[in-house]
Amino acid sequence: MGSNLPIQPVIRLHLGHPRWNTTLKAVWLRMGMLLCSAHFCFGQALSDDLLDHGAKLEARQKAQGLTALIAAADRGHADVVKLLLDRGADVNARRTDGGATALIQAAGNGHTGAVKLLLDKGAGAVIDAKGLYGATALMPAAQNGHLDTVALLLAAGANQNETSDGGYTPFILAAQDGRDDVLDLLLGKQVNLDQQTEDGHTALMLAAQNGHAFATSILIERGAVTVQVLLA
Repeated sequence: MGSNLPIQPVIRLHLGHPRWNTTLKAVWLRMGMLLCSAHFCFGQALSDDLLDHGAKLEARQKAQGLTALIAAADRGHADVVKLLLDRGADVNARRTDGGATALIQAAGNGHTGAVKLLLDKGAGAVIDAKGLYGATALMPAAQNGHLDTVALLLAAGANQNETSDGGYTPFILAAQDGRDDVLDLLLGKQVNLDQQTEDGHTALMLAAQNGHAFATSILIERGAVTVQVLLA
């Protein structure tokens, strides 16, 4: 029969029990309970307790190489992100399955609060670090339409003209997915309207191809080339 006890008090009960075998506790903590707490947001207090009882701050999940900080940032648990940063977590640690940082994870999901915390703790020094497919934090933020996050990253110095694998810029990605507000913001920056991806697509081509009428009209209005001759 399953227990109806909430998980946080149960974990705290185990952590503090005097008869709990010390070796078992060490194994359990190494197995990533801190990472689980950060990922599922059992709460800042529980993560704090786990750290106090010896949980490894930089322990990694095997499949993707997540740290607790990357997991918390990915889910937007700003209170846990702050706790981990205050405890000395590596703000620029990278996933092992593509190199994404906590900043890239938070930005791609539009977690502006977590992004600000990460930038304040030093992530801005490598704001254009690249993860999977050569994407910077600004790229998934723009592609997913997270306007506030895009604005914050630009204010912190993110390069709006950086290219991913395949030659996609944040501007091209925003146009491709019809993110009109983001597109309008980026048009106020120094972007090349007619920059091409490696396979020859421009922002206008992709906006039109995907049926984004408003994005298409904005780009034409701003002077994007409507007839492009592609060289083989």
